[in-house]
Amino acid sequence: PRSNETQMFNPPMIHAVAVPEKKDLANHIAVARGDATVAVYDVAKNAIKRSLILKSHKPGVGHTASVGHVCFTQFSQENHLVSGGNDGRVNLWSWNLDRASASQG
Repeated sequence: PRSNETQMFNPPMIHAVAVPEKKDLANHIAVARGDATVAVYDVAKNAIKRSLILKSHKPGVGHTASVGHVCFTQFSQENHLVSGGNDGRVNLWSWNLDRASASQG
């Protein structure tokens, strides 16, 4: 574009969507995004009630390239997601929408 024109930017691309098998998380969706983040959405019938973006603010932790895969885990009572990115990293995320928090291990 010419210097006096404005440019619109698209939201991050969605690379994968996951739904949980646990009944207590039935209204949740996890999304692997092209901006190196994972998003968790709490959905109602026609609207998103709450959302949480999982991204590490620590250097060398989290994804540094687009996230291609995401899935809910069932190996504990806590809420966990596993994500894989184009940076070659596999991350385990512990998250809680009620407290709007996440940690990465």
